[in-house]
Amino acid sequence: MNFLPSGICFYLSVAICWFTSRVDASWWYMGTLGSQVMCDNIPGLINKQRQLCRQHPKVMQAIGAGIKNWIGECQHQFRNHRWNCNTMAREHNLFGRLLHRSE
Repeated sequence: MNFLPSGICFYLSVAICWFTSRVDASWWYMGTLGSQVMCDNIPGLINKQRQLCRQHPKVMQAIGAGIKNWIGECQHQFRNHRWNCNTMAREHNLFGRLLHRSE
């Protein structure tokens, strides 16, 4: 069995989140897609990030599950507030127009 060093999981998740051009609700479906399809359709990734994504599909599935859990918890915590982490049906974008680049 091939194990990843403990730091690579953190680095990979931070790198993907940091460099993506937007945060999509499509991350919810990462656990159900194959690594080739999944990695080629995450917007904003550079080639090296796509290669890391393809090489470590289990890590990507874990990141997708973590994001899904985070969104669920965010919606629960902010359920009585105007902004409660809901995704926009039209844009499929968690933050609307607020976050399109990772600057």
